[in-house]
Amino acid sequence: MKVIHIIGRFGGTGGAERSLQNLITAKRKKGYTQYVIGLQKAGVDNESIKQSGIKLYELETYKLSDAIISIFKLAKLIRKIDPDVIQSWMYYADLFSIISLYISGKRKKVRLFWGIRCSNLNLSEYTLKLRLVVRLCKYFSHLPDGIVANSFSGKDYHINNLGYKNKNWIVIYNGIDIDKYKYDPIARIKLRKKLNISEDKIVISHVARVDPMKDHQTLLNSARDFPDITFILIGKGTEKLESTENVLKLGERDDVNELLSASDLFILTSKYGEGFSNAISEAMASELSVITTDTGDTKHILGNTGSIFPVGNVKSLSALISHYISYDKETLKKLGAISRDRIESNFSLDVMIKEFDQLYKNQLNSERIKITHIINSLYPGGAEVMLHNIFSKYDEKKYSVNVISLISDGPLKNDIEKKGVSVFESNIKPDRLNIFSFLKLIYYIRKNKPDIIQTWLYHSNIIGGVAGKLCGVKKIIWSIHASHLDTEFTKYTTRLIIKIGALVSNIIPNNIVYVSKVSFLLHKLLGYKCKINTVIPNGVDLEKFKPDTLARINIRNELKIPEDTFLIGIAGRYDPMKDHRNFLLAASKLSKVEPSAAYIMCGTSITKSNQELYDYIEELGLSDKVYLLGYREDMNKIYAALDIVAVTSRYGEAFPMVVCESMACGTPCVVTDVGDSSYIVDKTGFTVEKENSDALVEAFLKISNKNKIEKQKLSSSCRERISSLFSLQSIVSAYEKNYY
Repeated sequence: MKVIHIIGRFGGTGGAERSLQNLITAKRKKGYTQYVIGLQKAGVDNESIKQSGIKLYELETYKLSDAIISIFKLAKLIRKIDPDVIQSWMYYADLFSIISLYISGKRKKVRLFWGIRCSNLNLSEYTLKLRLVVRLCKYFSHLPDGIVANSFSGKDYHINNLGYKNKNWIVIYNGIDIDKYKYDPIARIKLRKKLNISEDKIVISHVARVDPMKDHQTLLNSARDFPDITFILIGKGTEKLESTENVLKLGERDDVNELLSASDLFILTSKYGEGFSNAISEAMASELSVITTDTGDTKHILGNTGSIFPVGNVKSLSALISHYISYDKETLKKLGAISRDRIESNFSLDVMIKEFDQLYKNQLNSERIKITHIINSLYPGGAEVMLHNIFSKYDEKKYSVNVISLISDGPLKNDIEKKGVSVFESNIKPDRLNIFSFLKLIYYIRKNKPDIIQTWLYHSNIIGGVAGKLCGVKKIIWSIHASHLDTEFTKYTTRLIIKIGALVSNIIPNNIVYVSKVSFLLHKLLGYKCKINTVIPNGVDLEKFKPDTLARINIRNELKIPEDTFLIGIAGRYDPMKDHRNFLLAASKLSKVEPSAAYIMCGTSITKSNQELYDYIEELGLSDKVYLLGYREDMNKIYAALDIVAVTSRYGEAFPMVVCESMACGTPCVVTDVGDSSYIVDKTGFTVEKENSDALVEAFLKISNKNKIEKQKLSSSCRERISSLFSLQSIVSAYEKNYY
């Protein structure tokens, strides 16, 4: 296997440069041929790469005319080397790599991976040239085979803020060479002597090139408060910073590891832009405690070590320096040893190398499974939210996914695209099939050539299933997210689709996934007879849905609801099956017993503009107690602000997400006995008869009358049940088993 690495400038003290050098010079049992192409002349470390036998090319790109020539030179090198994989590092290299690869004529053969090394970059502080390059990278971001980010914050920033669109994001943390970066007492003595620093002097180091994001000024301002401490600034451009008597400005160095050994404490003052900070990790590996700002994945790197101060806050930084220098040197060494233990356990060079090597091998040796998900719409509902959620847990190294929505303009479309998943809208109204739109659907499926089609909900099962069969897709999986449907309120077309589904259930799908046991049993009675049937409940993202005291305070402040108000909520689109009238009737009865109670209603069409709903609220005299919030994207915060969540559905529910998400937030639920609601709640809440407002009131009061300790225990038991049975990761793993 041949791998070309393209970088702006090889060598130097930058995190990307050091990570690349570590990656290419590492010893491997089964190595592969590697090449490095620098867009500019190499930095101070170019001798080490020459000694390793790895071929280094330098293009000398310094101005626009050079860039145009370099693009063609790079294309020529790609043709000459004929690589299997190209890995680019940072924006300029990313842009050059994609243009030159297409010019070279090797695009179909070569796998290209871009490299992202920063997070919340403030582009306004950078040159117009860089801003243009980033904009072009955004435009071309769907073209590489994958994008490797060195932090989750960097991945999220480029998707959510810069608008990058790629289906295959891989996060590989920087690896630290713990044999090179370690405390060296001999180097400490040598460097201190060379720099004329006595052994009893406290030395604080800072490693970063001069760049707006690194915020050297905050460090320099703080240094003035400590005239007896020596501060060492290492990095390109630091030699040109303003002079301060107790600050040594060393510029770019190739002995950073030794300089860290000569230090007693490490500081990083970055105000944005960090992804995974090599500087912090190398300092920790060198047995130094770290004081830093909270940028990128810094908190994850530190774990329980070090300290964090607010960006640009000189006073806080100085206070933390005073705190650490109050320790004797023996205590500082013990703290530093804890820092090193964390790096050894979590961020070693071996881990990074194995992940990069595995990435390249996986891409060459096996294609990812292509999965197309087809769903009625992307308007929020249980199935739609579940589809959206699973994309955050899919193994991107195994699966390439896209979505087809039969109906256009669902609000979840943008959220899914931000995860790097493309969405195609076929403009098919499920109850009114348009032949032209159906042909477009078939064209899109044939163009993408999926290995698997997974359909969600009745109409998509039939429409997507038939289209998949016509396109020759070998594996079709239906998903059913409903249980009993009331014929009085269910459309005739939906009832017809259900009957058709039963007739073809042994012909179209290879497997049917039911969201609940109740749903499976009911559809079996309806005549559904696929050979393979699986029950996979909905899963909850436990990192997003969790108890949140701050959210409780903020939501109540937003709505001007006092903290001690007993607050009950219901979440769900305005639909007869949700039985909002029964909830409101119970609220009116409860208000006579608990006059201070208040009620929140969320969901599509749950607004004052819904005249039918609002008239009923006024009729019951609840207009000053009920808050109509409509569709909310922050339901995790809404649930955390409530004391009870009610699910009053009279039919149709199979495995309601609302119940799981609420309980994950520690909020107990009162549910009607529909679908698997009772099974989810178990003993952590109450199950009542449907269409019985008196039973709802009784259950509300049972929770309201509990004392504080009892409520806390109930809240904990809610969270524990969801965590043990319905975590999103375990549910996604269950889905993945159906793909093989």
